[in-house]
Amino acid sequence: MSDAADAGSPCSYQLEQLNGNRNTYSDYSSNSGGSSGGGSDSNSGGDGSGGAIIGVLVVLAIAVAVLIAPGALIICLVREFIELNWDKGQMWTFSALACLVPFVGTWIGLKSFRRAVVAYCVGGVLMVGTFLVCHYGFKYEFPKKYLSYYWETPTKQPPSNPKPERVEVDPNQKRLEEEARKARAEAEQLRMQHEFVNALVNDKKDTPLTRECAEMVLRNKGQVVRSFLGGFRIELPDSKVTDEDLRALVGNQISSLTLENTAITDAGLLHLKGLKLSYLNVKKTKVTSKGIDMLRQADIWMRIEW
Repeated sequence: MSDAADAGSPCSYQLEQLNGNRNTYSDYSSNSGGSSGGGSDSNSGGDGSGGAIIGVLVVLAIAVAVLIAPGALIICLVREFIELNWDKGQMWTFSALACLVPFVGTWIGLKSFRRAVVAYCVGGVLMVGTFLVCHYGFKYEFPKKYLSYYWETPTKQPPSNPKPERVEVDPNQKRLEEEARKARAEAEQLRMQHEFVNALVNDKKDTPLTRECAEMVLRNKGQVVRSFLGGFRIELPDSKVTDEDLRALVGNQISSLTLENTAITDAGLLHLKGLKLSYLNVKKTKVTSKGIDMLRQADIWMRIEW
């Protein structure tokens, strides 16, 4: 009777309701904890698979770099000296084929396939390490240059410059500018001629040239060169020099004279008798054998071309 009464009392009803809410909360907590735990496990599993893929790609990249490094170095050196214009596809193909050269050589030298593989991989690692040290440590340019053969970098196009507007030039202004340019050129030429004449005439170290002779050579657009053996070498080929102009040579120490393709005659050779020339060129002139014989009698050692 007492148990039944207790069960029907208000206090017992509230106690049962409180216990029911507590059981419901514990069930919800267990369900929510299980769902959250499963979600974290699924997320951690997804992160693990992504990290594994990245790790595999990194290992593959390092393996490719180590395996192809010897062949790539050979092809880059060949391209450097022979100046081959290969694209990146050809560079990768020939680099892969060139890897056989050091590997076969190592295999033949060590007489063991396993040792050859180990030695080849060690050499590839050393090459890759050397390239990284040279590029990032010493800041050399050749690693970056060699890598550009395999990865083409897009070049920036220069900005297109607009065409300049066409400016109409006044014909009279153009003519005046041309005349002024010619006047400046003539004045500069005259100044240089005067300096040249003064240098030859006022030469105090060596035998000077007479002013009359220097002006005659310049007037006929010839050349005067001081000879190593003493005297001057005068060249007047294809000029308008005349027989009378050669009178200006008298009294000067001239060792060589070129009068090729000019209008000189035997009369002009009369002024050359006392010059003690060692060489005379009178090709394509009006000089005859009579004038040549006259010069040879005056100086038998003179070499004459006519």
